Amino acid sequence: MDKSIEVVGIIHRKISIRRIIFEEMKLGFLKFFIKFIKKFIKPMIQSFFKKKLRYAKSTNTTINSFSVGDFNDPNSVEIIKGLNPDLIVFTGGGIVRSALLAIPSIGILNCHMGILPKYRGSFPFVWAILKNDIKNIGCTVHLMDAGIDTGPIYKKYFLEKIPKSIDGIQNVLEKKISCYLLDAVFQIAKGKVSFSAQQTYIGVQYYIPHKSIRAAAEEKINKL
Repeated sequence: MDKSIEVVGIIHRKISIRRIIFEEMKLGFLKFFIKFIKKFIKPMIQSFFKKKLRYAKSTNTTINSFSVGDFNDPNSVEIIKGLNPDLIVFTGGGIVRSALLAIPSIGILNCHMGILPKYRGSFPFVWAILKNDIKNIGCTVHLMDAGIDTGPIYKKYFLEKIPKSIDGIQNVLEKKISCYLLDAVFQIAKGKVSFSAQQTYIGVQYYIPHKSIRAAAEEKINKL
């Protein structure tokens, strides 16, 4: 761990089976079932939600972890205010409201699974495939603002080797997100990061694709 970086806390949402089922079933039962097995049956998920997380065996340092119902509720906001963070690294959990956005002095860092500003919203790589725009499949690290995927951009990462399936693309991007976020955090700590404002009139906000649309994208990517 870089000594110039202090992790003051981890905030995670409580596991709500009802919410998970509602959100994941939008993608179809089979997708939901596979994801449920991968994320909740494997023993490693239990270690992720421990109250105290040790980040270095060579030190006695512990990181406090807080479980909340929603990141935007007053209790969550007060907890985060008390931690007084300069930077928040966001790894998913819905839309962030103004009260939370106002807390960190630097901002809230996010990695969007699409190339901004062209592809905002949900499953941007599916829509890129449908538009025969596979050169714009990748991730964008940016600061969050009151809009959806409209905040200032740090860096765009383009996927060079495109898997031949939707799930394959998603798996590769998900694995890379943590590396991209860590790179940004270390560069911010060194004072070597500049953010570029998005041109909000460029691009489109996409939504969760219907299963027929996803199937069309699957067929198209299989033929490339």
